[in-house]
Amino acid sequence: MPAIQSSGRADLASVYRNIFGENLKASRAEKTELFKKLKLFGIGGETSNRVDNLLVYGADDPAYAADYARLVLSDPTYGATPYYSQTQRAYLEGGEGTDRTQFLGALKSQRQRLFFTMPEDLAADYALWDLTVFRYAGLYLEVAEKLRARQPLPRGALAMVVRGLNRVFTGMLVQNQDELVLATSGSYSQSKRSPLLDELISVPRQAGEEVNIVLGHDGGVDVAVKLTRGDAIAPVTLALSPTRFEFLGRVAEGALPSSFSLECHEDLLAFKARLLRETENRRRLDGDDQATEGHIMLRFIELSSDGRATPRRVMVRT
Repeated sequence: MPAIQSSGRADLASVYRNIFGENLKASRAEKTELFKKLKLFGIGGETSNRVDNLLVYGADDPAYAADYARLVLSDPTYGATPYYSQTQRAYLEGGEGTDRTQFLGALKSQRQRLFFTMPEDLAADYALWDLTVFRYAGLYLEVAEKLRARQPLPRGALAMVVRGLNRVFTGMLVQNQDELVLATSGSYSQSKRSPLLDELISVPRQAGEEVNIVLGHDGGVDVAVKLTRGDAIAPVTLALSPTRFEFLGRVAEGALPSSFSLECHEDLLAFKARLLRETENRRRLDGDDQATEGHIMLRFIELSSDGRATPRRVMVRT
């Protein structure tokens, strides 16, 4: 099948690609700070099945007919352009050997357009932030808004953060979300797997312990871990940047996002090291750091059938 020929003008949908500097040479765009930062969001390069089903099959699928009319056909200038319709039809009807690159480029432009033009009443239905690398950005913004308004946090936000922290702290797919599982590998080394249990810290307020998402001193979003009543030990906090929040969200759902995992992983392990120092300090203040003569009690982490981390005590003679 011959390549689709566009008119003398470039496809008008490319105006949304121009926002990201894609009308420039790559070397020039990379030198422009604004384009560099926008590119980090991956808008258009990321997608979801629902968005792509709408854009690819919506013209013929009754399940998407109403939304396709509203989101694509209603915009003949940037949506249902002749170029897009032709490349879409060629993509759907073409057999093996068909050049699909033109349609895939147009599809990326349509995703970028939808990110900026999606009506608010459809944003949740189509998971708008799935069109970026920051899938949890909507939740992050909602958390920040609720904190500043002193309103209850969105349901599940704290549980997600705790589950993500637990999986980083232990290197295991633990499901605990009502307690923080603080574990080590036998030292403060940044080992990926930590089978020795140091402490189980209650997330709901209990006996002076509490884990919460709070408003930071700079107006940002922090996770704060309180270990004692009073001020004997100050809460241990970590600023939850959008990148760290995204990382924890993806780890909580069982994925390790390699695109930005190394720096985030190191930051969270440094946070764990601070918590370990303070739990040791708490044991010293409580007089629980006295060694028992003749033996050492070790607690290993075991995962139950439902993925919950539980301690298994082992007595080691010295």
